[in-house]
Amino acid sequence: MTNPFSGKAICHCLPGYIGPTCSKDLDECSLGPSPCEHHGQCVNTMGSFLCRCPLGYTGTHCETDQNECHSNPCLNGASCLDMLGRFECECTPGRRNSQIAVHSTVNTELCV
Repeated sequence: MTNPFSGKAICHCLPGYIGPTCSKDLDECSLGPSPCEHHGQCVNTMGSFLCRCPLGYTGTHCETDQNECHSNPCLNGASCLDMLGRFECECTPGRRNSQIAVHSTVNTELCV
């Protein structure tokens, strides 16, 4: 499309780009409130952005609470309680928690 008065091209930029020829990257991280939820860190990329999520969250915008109980880490009939970035095992009556392994920030517990 051209400007009828100047004859110069009029560009309609794809999302993430700005300028008369759409050659300049738009820094989505500096536009106002961060697009990343739950205090995720916004990182500008060419034509877009990405979010570095804090422990316990995932998703494009850090919008999803990770379910640390998904892998069924509690043993011997214990119930798993999903917490932010970790889990806790609730043992059945007559058993107690005994930590058997630590993987990064997630504890694996055994009810003995």
